[in-house]
Amino acid sequence: MIMVDSDDSHDDAVEHVQGEPAKRCRQDSEDADATLARKLQADELRRQESDEALARRLQEEEVMGKRGGGGDGGAGGPGRSLKRSRAGVWTHDQAQPHPVFKADGLGFWLLHTEGIEKEANSPEYVVRLRDVVVGDIKWAVLSNYLYDMEWLLEEIPKLRDIPCVSLLYHGQDNAVPLQFRKLPPNFRAFAPPLPDRYGTHHSKFVLLGYETGIRVVVITCNHIRQDHYDMTDALWAQDFPLKASSSPGEGGSSSKWCGHTYTANRAAPTADMCEPQSEFEECLVLYLAMARWKGAEAGGQRVDLRTLGKFDYSAARVRLIASVPGRHAKEEGDLWRWGQMALRRALRTEVFDADLQGANLVCQFTSIGGLKGKIGQRFLQSLQVSLNSGSGHNTAPKSNGGTYFVWPTTEEVRTSTKGYVMGSSIPGRLQNVWQGDAKALLQPFYSRYSSVTCSGSRDIDKDPWGRGRAMPHIKTFLRHVGKDIAWLFLSSFNLSGAAWGKLERNENQLHIMSYELGVLLLPSLLPKSHLACGPAFSCTDCALPATTALPATAPPAIATSAPAISSTFSSAAAVAASAAAGSETHGVKMRMVAGNWKVPAGFRVQGFGFWVWC
Repeated sequence: MIMVDSDDSHDDAVEHVQGEPAKRCRQDSEDADATLARKLQADELRRQESDEALARRLQEEEVMGKRGGGGDGGAGGPGRSLKRSRAGVWTHDQAQPHPVFKADGLGFWLLHTEGIEKEANSPEYVVRLRDVVVGDIKWAVLSNYLYDMEWLLEEIPKLRDIPCVSLLYHGQDNAVPLQFRKLPPNFRAFAPPLPDRYGTHHSKFVLLGYETGIRVVVITCNHIRQDHYDMTDALWAQDFPLKASSSPGEGGSSSKWCGHTYTANRAAPTADMCEPQSEFEECLVLYLAMARWKGAEAGGQRVDLRTLGKFDYSAARVRLIASVPGRHAKEEGDLWRWGQMALRRALRTEVFDADLQGANLVCQFTSIGGLKGKIGQRFLQSLQVSLNSGSGHNTAPKSNGGTYFVWPTTEEVRTSTKGYVMGSSIPGRLQNVWQGDAKALLQPFYSRYSSVTCSGSRDIDKDPWGRGRAMPHIKTFLRHVGKDIAWLFLSSFNLSGAAWGKLERNENQLHIMSYELGVLLLPSLLPKSHLACGPAFSCTDCALPATTALPATAPPAIATSAPAISSTFSSAAAVAASAAAGSETHGVKMRMVAGNWKVPAGFRVQGFGFWVWC
């Protein structure tokens, strides 16, 4: 090729090239033209796709705005309007408090989802995280895997006003992401250590400190807009009061706490902390201690492990189940403390109704880890043993029903509210989902996520909560017979050995790589009747009772039929039926309610489902 300085000298230059060099020059020129044409074609295709996505989004926002009736719902929700933020992201104006939200731990709440029917975002069972982060908050602890801090501060401006905010994030190689170097002055960021390169800090929760108590919130979404508003997600919340005597205990040794022995390479709560009064407190404090969290101080406020030990968690309506990285050995008393073994222990202490024999196991998750060879097979078998644990009234182990793994198909993602982009929050390598050992292990258990057809039509009986086209980022595990639920687990856990832990050394050691956290709803922790509920403690409004009148309109029906393999399984049923309760000898039988029903006068609609007593 001959390099020339100007376009008008091109012809003269070509004339001086003779024979084969001239042919090569023409060939090079033609190849360059073809490459440029392909590039322009690809750029045009990307532009068209971008324009189509923008048009689709604007159409959805227009439709939702019309459904909202001028600020009465839709994408903006009750009394809110959409506006363009400085960051170029659609946000919402702040408005009045949530009309019915109570952090009493009974059931859980779906997060508001855009692009679906207005009725599916009823405030009777739907909230936003900003509806929960309210009141005179003295300090806060936020834990998550992914953050978009610019968006999060726009979405929840209250965070700027909290004197001290401790932020736990996923970090590797001691590198601090740029967005965490430019935080407001009241923020303190910390990345829990990850001993294993394949581990993640994946726990998703919020702790809010008040003058009179603490609000514990477990969520399933990352702190990015896509998870909060475009996908199906949920949260559980409960308020806890101060202990009758919150002063630290006298003396004590840092090598012993709640009967747990710490070796030199393990973290321990501080020596002057009181012994925990509940398993909930023990798990929460030990989790943060194992994460090497030292607390945070800003704005004249400090939060640390001692602060968390001042609250009374004895009325917790759930069991806290967590994972922390490490090899947890039986001889050190750690085997049953974390991951799948903690869940196995919790379920083995439960005595379930006789009519829950043969309960189906439904596992709904949004990521799948590697399941290669015998190691993958052993992990899946041990996890099924853990999830199928429990006893009936005759103390015989519960017989196993069907097992269903709810996982969206490619077509379900394509026809979802936001299309293929939703797949970015449902990571699953082909080799982990549909090839080799993984396919052989998982194919017998796969069930679809949605009952929505390709045309977009929906069967209300199979998609009662209207989220069949809103792809899941929620993670739920449950056992049920028809409408009756034996237990339900809402968490950050996906289907991976890194999260749940793999058993080693003849099942005497559990190897975990990641940090995870979830709440287990159990019959024994539910009130025996609606009269036993009583007013629940509230950090934000102690004067209001815990119960309110039922709405005049009955809720959508929950699908009641168990799924067939490779058939549809309602997102609501997989997401689970926070649902409800009837009293028996050992307490309760949680129940999904459907159709027309009656409940005791004055009992309140709560969370994702509706609690009733038989």
